[in-house]
Amino acid sequence: MGGGVVEAALFLRDRAELSGASLGRTDLSGADLSEANGLRPEQVESAVGDGEAKLPRWMPRPSSWPPPSDEDG
Repeated sequence: MGGGVVEAALFLRDRAELSGASLGRTDLSGADLSEANGLRPEQVESAVGDGEAKLPRWMPRPSSWPPPSDEDG
């Protein structure tokens, strides 16, 4: 997945299993990762995101990403 674009739709219906996935430079803009399984902060830190991307509540938002565009982010 490295360097690719992940369509937000992939994460909207089912929980994505991301254990061990390489997300370096992957564009997660608009993706809902709030219930993704196996997601680690290091994976997200190396990816690109926007204000629409949703992360699990326990996960810190990468400093390189803009703040969430809503209160639930």
